[in-house]
Amino acid sequence: MMARSTGLIIFLISALELACPSLGRAASSGIQSGHDISRFALQYAQALAHSQIDTWAAADLGCLSQAGAAVGGTSPKLKAERARHCWDETLQSHTTLVEQQAEAGVFNATGRGVGLGLLHDRHRATEHWKEYPPAVFLSPPIVLQDQAPIPQLTVVGTSPKQRFALSHIQEGSLVSVPGHAVDIKIVYPDPLTAPLALRAEEVWWGNGSQRHFGPVHEVVARFIVVTGLRKLGFPTDRAVMNEGFPGGPLIATTHYGLRPGNGRKFDQADPVQDIVKGELVPGSAQWWERTDAEPFIRAALKRAAQHVREY
Repeated sequence: MMARSTGLIIFLISALELACPSLGRAASSGIQSGHDISRFALQYAQALAHSQIDTWAAADLGCLSQAGAAVGGTSPKLKAERARHCWDETLQSHTTLVEQQAEAGVFNATGRGVGLGLLHDRHRATEHWKEYPPAVFLSPPIVLQDQAPIPQLTVVGTSPKQRFALSHIQEGSLVSVPGHAVDIKIVYPDPLTAPLALRAEEVWWGNGSQRHFGPVHEVVARFIVVTGLRKLGFPTDRAVMNEGFPGGPLIATTHYGLRPGNGRKFDQADPVQDIVKGELVPGSAQWWERTDAEPFIRAALKRAAQHVREY
């Protein structure tokens, strides 16, 4: 009976596809579209992590927008020197954004230089919380210090198509474009070189003890891929938003860096906003634990001892 029912279902589906062949293609196209968007975002992220400047710039909305502004209209194809200039500006903005200053109210507090600072949701209420664009978590000057290995990247989610209102594309007005949010898991494979951030169990308010920062193991960063750009004069139809690029397009009402409303006057963090934007996915940050890091520490000590014997 089960086999007969299954055969009947297959027959009906086949008949439906013969009668409406576009139906099957539409479903397949929808699946392929989401897969294609996620692959595009992943290739962009990989180009950033590997410092493949030309590949990265050709898919970067900030770079493409700047190229159009430079010629006063339609965006031309990016030249190597403009791609390099865009790359340098982007990395400089990342470095400036994550620079950690000395925290007031902490005994013997000192600035920590380049680091990720505060990432855990329980620390959102502090005035030191910063909204990071997703590219920060792959930016070479931040995550590739001390000969660190390239982070490992995996797409873990892609949103349905939605509309985004973008500023800084047409002067004086917002532009509505379709797009997708693509969540990419970023794993820092070596605890000895992974970027540092305040551990989740640490408090942020002023007290007499120093904070404990630890190596970050993984985060999930949300990248925004926008489409339909050729209608706006761009040389390509899709690109990934670069929220850290100075003067580049932004989703309306979004802000990055320190939030002026933050501070100890609040008892709790601001409620989660409904707006979809490029960001660290809340709750995704995970730290290296000591037991997991011990094999790396032992290997490093062994290499150091070998180096001493050789010299």
